Amino acid sequence: MDISSLRTLIIDNYDSYTFNLFQLWGDENGVKNVVVIRNDQFSWTKFKNHVLPHFDNIIISPGPGSPENASDFGICTKILELDNIPILGVCLGHQGIGVAFGSDVVNAKRVMHGRLSPVYHDGTYDNASLFLGIPSPFCAVRYHSLVVDNKGLPQQLKISAWCSEDDDDFQEGLLDNKPPIKELSTIMGLRHSSKPIFGVQFHPEAWFSICTEYGNRILRNFQDISHLFLKKRGVLFPRPTLPPSITSLSVVPRSVYTPKPSIPITSPGHILIIKELDKDIWVEPSIVFNRIVSADKSITGK
Repeated sequence: MDISSLRTLIIDNYDSYTFNLFQLWGDENGVKNVVVIRNDQFSWTKFKNHVLPHFDNIIISPGPGSPENASDFGICTKILELDNIPILGVCLGHQGIGVAFGSDVVNAKRVMHGRLSPVYHDGTYDNASLFLGIPSPFCAVRYHSLVVDNKGLPQQLKISAWCSEDDDDFQEGLLDNKPPIKELSTIMGLRHSSKPIFGVQFHPEAWFSICTEYGNRILRNFQDISHLFLKKRGVLFPRPTLPPSITSLSVVPRSVYTPKPSIPITSPGHILIIKELDKDIWVEPSIVFNRIVSADKSITGK
């Protein structure tokens, strides 16, 4: 279909989940027109004149820090001033959309590190929504300590998805609860009223590893929206393949999808031990990571 030729630029805000966003395309052929660059890889002038004209839409990745800090958000602040290209912001990118149009970004009621929440929305039957064809609520994974403030939201930004912080973390049966009031809830999605700009606070790219449902469908919907936006402006499809001078800029090589030969391992250097914990036990991932690292006495480079 025509949308498979869309030329997509992913802006990496120095976050490991950017790679997962890239993998949502599914295979090496699917990413032939997808390029990933860092948020400080080019000056704004060089980016606007020599990189941007090659692309049909943009995804702004998650990342550490705050969109209010130039060092954390790089050229993404300027990108959100554009009005002629579809943009999807994820987590930090979503918060940046809020800041760009006059919202405040505040500390979240709860710090979320890989926890699941039921996300509600009103886009199941809306062809212009990221959530077309997705039931409400659905399960999403969250990694964030900041949120776009629900108070004083500017008129041009509309809440497209939300969740409650008054319930416990996702558990069986919670999806059957009464939906929380949108205006009193934590914002999980935004859409601009007149520009093709969308944001999600949760991580759709975590669908294959940490249980965000419908992540692939959200990406597909964004591509469909981009396709329609461009066709209305006379853009011809299928889109041309990106030239090597542009694909070579990517910080994620296409070789990630090249099948690797199977090499038998006769003497593994590491052993993976898996233990299933009781469902009522929650272990904070960051604490586990710090404990493991602090206990590791090995010396790198030797």
